[in-house]
Amino acid sequence: MAKLYIHAGSHKTGTSSIQKYLFLNKKWFSMHGFYCYLEGPDNKPHRGNHSWWFDHSKLKEQSAYLREGFVSSISRFSERYDNVVVSSECFSWIFDALHLEKIAKELKESFDEIEVIFYIRRQDRHAVSHYQQAAKSFAEKEFYSGRNGALPDLDDNSIKYLDYYEKLLLWEAAFGRGSVTFRCFDDDVASRGVVSDFLLCLGISPIDRPQDGERANESWGWERTKVFRILNELGVRHQSECGQVIKSFLNDEGKLLPSAEEAYEFYSYFKESNKKLAKSLGYKDQFVCFEEDFSFYPKFSCDTFDETSANQALLNLSKGFLEYIKAKG
Repeated sequence: MAKLYIHAGSHKTGTSSIQKYLFLNKKWFSMHGFYCYLEGPDNKPHRGNHSWWFDHSKLKEQSAYLREGFVSSISRFSERYDNVVVSSECFSWIFDALHLEKIAKELKESFDEIEVIFYIRRQDRHAVSHYQQAAKSFAEKEFYSGRNGALPDLDDNSIKYLDYYEKLLLWEAAFGRGSVTFRCFDDDVASRGVVSDFLLCLGISPIDRPQDGERANESWGWERTKVFRILNELGVRHQSECGQVIKSFLNDEGKLLPSAEEAYEFYSYFKESNKKLAKSLGYKDQFVCFEEDFSFYPKFSCDTFDETSANQALLNLSKGFLEYIKAKG
């Protein structure tokens, strides 16, 4: 019997960097009593966020669901290792309480202790970063709604994802009070490095361990994000041959940002819930991750095309498309 660590997200908080580190250093972890769970349904090791174990077909209307076979697959290692680690931001898309309780009950049959670890960002900052992911990922594109700008609509989906207090209650109801750890993806974590911070959560000292790797899955720049949101509507994915060529011609600088006023309005919806979260986690005052400093944002939003930026994007898109046609002969 062993302890299971579930790194459950959230998206855009260094999850890809953590997963890359676990994969590249799996032998080192094994030597130190940790098994990095990397198996897929084919029982072969895979690098990534375990999306193959999740059914996202009902994500927009209900929840993501773990597929049959996951619990039995990961439970096989509970007798061979003192600690088992699994990392996937897809866990943070589980909103179905009954499904989560079922998974928890089954896992507890094999693991003596289970700790769930979430990294969270202030809601406006998270939404800006995660909504940009819709240019890369079909799941984000389907999950969020809104215009081709910096922030998604504040609808049922974005609310249930970004209400961290409700998420805490949901996961504690399934795995038990005190089983869920929330870590702020704030300046301290960023300066330390999310991989180093995560290893501290596992009780692993920075001394005598492999060095952190490079950051992974960085957000795209302004032009590339906006153009690929449009191309996705036409079925052109950036992973495709055509998409790869076009992407190389699109400018990858700058970020889509709302105005400070828009960001604060978005964040304000969650203020009362954040206070409940702070109290539940033992903070006497405002949750430290959510200090109300909005100086990061410009006075006016910078997330819409003007004549100059639209013409430049069309020019770069055309160059990429013509290069693809030329390459295809």
